[in-house]
Amino acid sequence: MIQVNPGQRKGLPLFASALRVGVIVGAVIMGAALLSMMTRMWTGLSYVWIANAVLLGLMTRFPGLANWAGWAGAGVGYILADLLMGAELAWTVSITTTNFLGAVAGYLMLRRLPSSILRLEQPVSIPWISAAAGVAAAVSALHRGLFPGGLAAQGFWQTSWTWFSFEFANYLIVLPLILALPTWRPDAWRAARQSRKLKPPKKLPGIALLLSFFLMHEMGGPVAVAYPVSALLWCAISYPIFLTTLLTTLFSFITLYLIWQGVMPGLETEGATLQIALPVRVGVALIALGPIMVSSVMRARHRLLLRLTYLAEHDHLTGLYNRHAFTERAQRLLTMLDKPGRHHAVMMMDIDHFKRINDTYGHQAGDTLLSSFARVVGSRLRKQDVLGRVGGEEFAVLLPGCGLAQAHEIAERIRAQIEQEAWALGVNQTQPVTVSIGVASVDASAGVPLQTLLEAADEALYEAKKQGRNQVRSRSLGVRARTQAWSAGTEGFTARG
Repeated sequence: MIQVNPGQRKGLPLFASALRVGVIVGAVIMGAALLSMMTRMWTGLSYVWIANAVLLGLMTRFPGLANWAGWAGAGVGYILADLLMGAELAWTVSITTTNFLGAVAGYLMLRRLPSSILRLEQPVSIPWISAAAGVAAAVSALHRGLFPGGLAAQGFWQTSWTWFSFEFANYLIVLPLILALPTWRPDAWRAARQSRKLKPPKKLPGIALLLSFFLMHEMGGPVAVAYPVSALLWCAISYPIFLTTLLTTLFSFITLYLIWQGVMPGLETEGATLQIALPVRVGVALIALGPIMVSSVMRARHRLLLRLTYLAEHDHLTGLYNRHAFTERAQRLLTMLDKPGRHHAVMMMDIDHFKRINDTYGHQAGDTLLSSFARVVGSRLRKQDVLGRVGGEEFAVLLPGCGLAQAHEIAERIRAQIEQEAWALGVNQTQPVTVSIGVASVDASAGVPLQTLLEAADEALYEAKKQGRNQVRSRSLGVRARTQAWSAGTEGFTARG
């Protein structure tokens, strides 16, 4: 029987994990290289080479792949792709080294950047990615100039410039798409599936882009490259960043393919020189960057607006709706649910002796209590209920579709939970805390406005505090404006007309 020591047990899973990473990266790079090799042009270069940008994007977007196994797998993928296409081993090693050096240089530049920049969520994302693409292209171009291979007749500077232009365009076209890949999580996948079906107005930018591609193909000529620009900018302000990068990459591929096929005479037709062909490729790539930058700016602006809206509507301490936002949300919900036969309730809560707690333990302890109180109350409410902080230690809750008895029961559960909690207010000591609650309920058909309902709940709260605190008092507002009152710990209630 073979004995396996603990070190071996630990080493085997690590080796299996590294092998899996190497196989994944190697397979992706080999597939990308083979796909690129199938688009060889008269110059000997592919009309688009995606393997290097894919490698740099994978290592940057998924840092778990950027280990020795991932890089080794990429090298094996490059070599196998070249050998399968009939290349000589010496050429394969030389070109693989060129590709590797460029991707490594770009990775070293990007790896320490914040994830928000790498995910194209900041306006500075495109300048950083363009700079990394330039560094990666320059390093690979320098190596190719020193070891030119099939481009030897051009000399060092011409070979380097040719390779730089070629690689720079490839990185600009493909790298943003890899970096913008959405996070692979079940909840994110479900959200993506739910938003997959675009509403008719949202489809218009995509339709416009397809029409521009058709015009570009049918009309041709050097100026046709600019036809899709307006549609791409429309897509940039309408679609998420990943969809925008996908469309711009598609634009680049289609444009380069049409140029390659001679649809746009004067650009990169067969027989054109590299001095004409390569600058056009860079120009196409730079055109594609414009909509991506616009999309990044729009996303940053959208996040800023959401943040400002949140700060305007929420209490900074508890995270609950402030008084204005609570009133607005509650009124909107009541209007939506205004149906005969439905009941709605409002609770007003006030922490008992809160000023004494502040004076005894300090304002920081009081702030901690308010935050913890909001969390406990929120855990006892339903998903559809609206909770807000409407004063210093006062909180309000809208209970839509809730009658008086049910609302009183919810309030009583909250009161009991607050009383049972051990509230840490001082250093290594706890303090009991209680709450007084007023509840008001109304039939939706009575036409009672929200403000009147809040005032009734506030009167019930005042009555609870007047009767000794730590109790729930309830009132019902209907056609006859009945008033019902309970006190905590009693089984019945009295009704006063």
